[in-house]
Amino acid sequence: MADLETIGCCFCRSKESSVHVREGQWTIVRCSNCGFCYTNPRPTMASLPRYYEESYFNDERHRLKFYNPDGSIRMESGEGYHNRIEDVESRVQARGRLLELG
Repeated sequence: MADLETIGCCFCRSKESSVHVREGQWTIVRCSNCGFCYTNPRPTMASLPRYYEESYFNDERHRLKFYNPDGSIRMESGEGYHNRIEDVESRVQARGRLLELG
């Protein structure tokens, strides 16, 4: 599919993974190096608007997170993901298991 891209692990960058679970068109893989589970392949940035209707973003929390002050959609680089990982790790004493629903 042209609107999906195959990626390595977002956490440790390993390209090695195995299928964890399939649900409809989505495949969740488990990284063979660190055990992190993630959608792979995943939607490309360009295709994301097809997966989320505008009403999804209409509450205050989403409006501030996903829209610029001029009303345009905010697009982040992949670095935002690593900032979220660092934020989570700063709140716990040791690494463990985490389920991220997004």
